[in-house]
Amino acid sequence: MARLFYCVVCPACLAFNLGKLKQFLGVLGLLDQISHYCSANVFLSLIQRKEFWLTSLTSSNDRAEGRWMLDNWLDGLTDEHDMTAERVGAIRGNAQAALNENYALGICFSEESDLLSQWRAYSDDATGFSVTFNREMLQRRYARADFLASPALIQIAYGAAHSPQVARADQWLRLAFFDDAADCQIDNNVTQFLEAEFSSDLSQRRRLAAALLFSIKSPAFCEEKEWRILHYSSLNALRNVEFREHKTVISPYVRLPFEREAIIGVTLGPCNDTPEDVVEALLKANGVHAWVRKSAASYVSR
Repeated sequence: MARLFYCVVCPACLAFNLGKLKQFLGVLGLLDQISHYCSANVFLSLIQRKEFWLTSLTSSNDRAEGRWMLDNWLDGLTDEHDMTAERVGAIRGNAQAALNENYALGICFSEESDLLSQWRAYSDDATGFSVTFNREMLQRRYARADFLASPALIQIAYGAAHSPQVARADQWLRLAFFDDAADCQIDNNVTQFLEAEFSSDLSQRRRLAAALLFSIKSPAFCEEKEWRILHYSSLNALRNVEFREHKTVISPYVRLPFEREAIIGVTLGPCNDTPEDVVEALLKANGVHAWVRKSAASYVSR
């Protein structure tokens, strides 16, 4: 019977033991983990290059990306007694301008590593892979709260009516986009946060408020349990920006390196015919210690 652990003295065995322990804890679900669903081509790139591509979030499968919270917020404003259609229209124009002037670039993850809806939507109709990462490692590297300055890992909130996230976003949006923001009734704790995080410059406040729209999604997507690395910036301010063709449209992206130790597992999609031993050999050749398994979902690709 093969041994799970070896000696704890020599560096080679110590590294091997740590890798085995990480695999063991990951399989048991005892590590905080998030998974990225992708095609076979993207999977190869992740393993070989150890880098994420932060791409345009408005090109995702969710056509309301970044706009769901804004539309719901504006709809709510029309019910307030002092809100005329003209005033709501002006606020909409200011918010839309902030969205048009900047790009939301990101990469998305799920707390679930084997979810059929994710396989169908993001993994070439279940023929790809999900790559599972140690969330704590990614959070340490991308922990900034200000995703205007650099990419940050954030958890997505699903905007159920009257939820704390939606209520907080409502106050942020009022302070940024109301023409009489100084007169808004804003909670003192939120005001202190805004004074610390928001620039006194109006355009900067509007840019951060617009970025926050990409942290809240419709409750219809709650099954995804999504996290994302988000970077919100004007095109001119993006460092090391590159461009790609996607669905006949040219769009920007940036590369973001990660440590190979952040990868803790790989799941093959329900319709992925790659032998597991081939995936294991690929991981070993690229210095990645991770568990490999086949999806438990029953699905036949169209």
